[in-house]
Amino acid sequence: METYLHIINVRFSGEIHYMKTVTGSIDRIAIPGVILQPIVENAINHGLRDVKWEKHIELTTREEGDQIRVTIFDNGKGMTQPEIEAILQGEPMLIEMEGQPHRGTGLKNVIERLRIYYGVQDVFEITSEGPGKGTSVSIILPKPNGHALR
Repeated sequence: METYLHIINVRFSGEIHYMKTVTGSIDRIAIPGVILQPIVENAINHGLRDVKWEKHIELTTREEGDQIRVTIFDNGKGMTQPEIEAILQGEPMLIEMEGQPHRGTGLKNVIERLRIYYGVQDVFEITSEGPGKGTSVSIILPKPNGHALR
């Protein structure tokens, strides 16, 4: 993740500030490939692009009982509740990227892959306080055998 954000920050001339926080006894966790990158990419392309304030992305990982929560927060444009519901229900959204119409399916694919990989439905949450308040996207992973990976 750090390498990807470094490359993106070169593209954005260092405008994006990145912070990572790990709480609990989590040393390492295994996440299926190409899960975090589309979430961060969406945060940048749809949340932070064109905002006039200082841009931040925070990655936090913490233990919650028999689960591990990985959250990516951006302080960007935020989302409305109907937008969040559309994503969580798997509805492709017509969005504009670099001046061209595009059907957003990246998060839908992430959610489906996580559900298949872990065999549970509740693997993904999106929260936002509304326009201009940023967005949090959380992946909720079961701990293998009830223990964090090391």
